[in-house]
Amino acid sequence: MVELTAIGIESEGVKAIGLGDEDAPKAYPKDKLFKTYSITVRLGADIMFTVNKENVTARTIALLQSIHGVGGVVDIKETGTVMLNETEHYYELALDYSKTLNPSHGLKQVEQTFGVNLVGFTNWYNDRMLKIDSHRETVTIQKNKESAAINAGREASDHKIHAQISEKKVAHIVGVNEKGDVPSPPQVTI
Repeated sequence: MVELTAIGIESEGVKAIGLGDEDAPKAYPKDKLFKTYSITVRLGADIMFTVNKENVTARTIALLQSIHGVGGVVDIKETGTVMLNETEHYYELALDYSKTLNPSHGLKQVEQTFGVNLVGFTNWYNDRMLKIDSHRETVTIQKNKESAAINAGREASDHKIHAQISEKKVAHIVGVNEKGDVPSPPQVTI
């Protein structure tokens, strides 16, 4: 486990926490004010591969240190505060820092790093994926409607342009001038 007291996190052993699980003890208040930081992450503690991150919490820093080593997070500067649900924050960390497509990897990483047991993660994850899918579907439907409206407008414009072009071609073939007069045929003298 990472030494969390260095960045302001107290560890009191394993705590079971969860959202929506009646059997899970609520070890933390619903919302909590967290300090935020800007940091530079050295991937694998390598100074040649860095990523800057803004507005991360001390828990995010601790998790990144457990992944990249204590020297993997540098240039830590306080930037402000944010109100977060503490349990959801653990869940988000588990999801964001999973090294695989299987979010249980991130869950294990968070549980080991912070000494917690995130009992409601699976239900939270499934609900979140349903919301994301629903949102994507709504956005896709909206984009399809917008595309259909744009295409209908283009088709109407194209029909108008084609009609104007056809009128000019017919007028040219018939010999009608801009005023609509039909000029008399040219006089040929022999």
